[in-house]
Amino acid sequence: MFLRVISDLKRWNTEVCGNSQLIPADCFSDIKTTHNTLSLWQINENDNTEIETFAVLSTLNRNELKKISYILISTEELSSIGLKFSQTNNVPDYLNSSQNNVIKHHYDITDIDHQSYGKIATLFRDKIRGDQLEIISEDPVINAAKRLFQNGVINIKPLKDKVKQTIQAPI
Repeated sequence: MFLRVISDLKRWNTEVCGNSQLIPADCFSDIKTTHNTLSLWQINENDNTEIETFAVLSTLNRNELKKISYILISTEELSSIGLKFSQTNNVPDYLNSSQNNVIKHHYDITDIDHQSYGKIATLFRDKIRGDQLEIISEDPVINAAKRLFQNGVINIKPLKDKVKQTIQAPI
C-alpha cells in the first residue's frame, strides 16, 4: 500500500478528467520534476505510527506543521491503470541520508506523460469522491515531526523557520 499526501490548500480543476468540479489538489500544479515522477511512500496501512511518519515526511517542506490529508493507493490500483512505479532514492534534502530504513519506503510513479497524468488525476479524484481522503490532525503531525527529529531521521537545517521552531519547542 502506498501513501500520497493531498494538499487541501490548493484547488485543482479536474477538467483534464472531463469534469469541472474543483476537488482537493495534489502536487499537479507543481509537478515540475526533473524526471516526470510523482512521489509515494510505501506503508503498512494498519500501522498508524508509520502512516503519520510518512505523511509528515511528505510535508516538512511546507511553511508550517498542520493537519495533513492523504490517500492510500494499492499496488494493484496503480498497475491496473498501467502506471509504472519503482523504488527510488529521490528523497527530500531534510531526510537524513543514513536512514536507509526510511528511504527504502520511497517510491515514484515514473514516466508521467499526459495520458498517465490523466489516469493519476482520475484515480485521486475517485478516491476523494469515494470518501477515501484521510486526515491527520495538527497535534499528531507536530508530535510525529518532533519524534522524527529526536530520532535523527530528519535534518532540521533545510526546514523553514516556523517548522523548525515548532519542532524544537518544548513538548
